Amino acid sequence: MKAENQKLTLDLGNGMKLELILIPRGKFLMGSPDMEKGRSSIEGPQHEVTIAKPFYMGVNLVTQEQWQAVMGSNPSQPKGKGNQPVCCTNFYDCQAFCEILSAKTGQTVRLPSEAEREYAGRAGTTTRFSYGDDPDYSQLREYAWVGSNSDGDSYPVGQKKPNPWGLYDMYGNIWEWCQDWFHDSYTGAPSNGSAWATL
Repeated sequence: MKAENQKLTLDLGNGMKLELILIPRGKFLMGSPDMEKGRSSIEGPQHEVTIAKPFYMGVNLVTQEQWQAVMGSNPSQPKGKGNQPVCCTNFYDCQAFCEILSAKTGQTVRLPSEAEREYAGRAGTTTRFSYGDDPDYSQLREYAWVGSNSDGDSYPVGQKKPNPWGLYDMYGNIWEWCQDWFHDSYTGAPSNGSAWATL
């Protein structure tokens, strides 16, 4: 299965763009197997999820300069170069960003569900990471800014290798918001790829 390579570019104004790529529909096993190295208890149980409709996902994390173009301010601390990912936002800030960007572009922009985020990150693969199982993490630094190569800082987007569907920084760099409420396991999670937005 391959991403359809259909891209969508949103005009944020002042010469700023936001590039998205169409993620194909499909099925996948969400979560991690019980015995997987490094697995957290919140990553299970594994369950099959069907993504019934294609959706667009940002090629990169939203940057500080993109956030500034949409929101008129930059909450990141410390502030870095404009192409570093925006940080120090909360769920409601991100909802506001999506609403304003939707109104500005005429396109419906929203946070992905956790299932959509994992599906896009896995990019049609069945291995531990989208690039392979990597049991000793020897390749992870090629795809992600993590503790062993980041000095605890964030870095400009798109510097590491992309996943098979052309998405960057799907591991490491900074935490990302999804549409779902937090749950301490996937027991009872939706199987249709929708956001689990109830407690």
